[in-house]
Amino acid sequence: MVVKIDMSFIPANLKRTLMKSFDENGILEGQRDYDKNLIVFNKGYSRQKVKEFLEQELKKNEVYDYLVSENSEDEREIAILRKGDVEQLGIYPCIHCGMVFGSEEHRTIHERVHYF
Repeated sequence: MVVKIDMSFIPANLKRTLMKSFDENGILEGQRDYDKNLIVFNKGYSRQKVKEFLEQELKKNEVYDYLVSENSEDEREIAILRKGDVEQLGIYPCIHCGMVFGSEEHRTIHERVHYF
């Protein structure tokens, strides 16, 4: 499965840190382009596995003001977003799983699933 990471919403220093972590863990298989805003994993990684890896790396590097979110419209895409900016962009992430919705109403309906 192809998994894409949208890194266009994060600063260059965080992007370099994450790219270095990918490289150290052999995830990018030699790809070292630190200026890309879209990273594509062509094989061997599920969206959930990549999301968990990113969350661990953010935590390990003590980055708490960004979140890893799934794109509800493209099942292959993950974005790293600043917590304070997401709703201004029209993006409404689930507080439980990070899945992204286009409206607050859709997010609220989805969040009910987590309470059952």
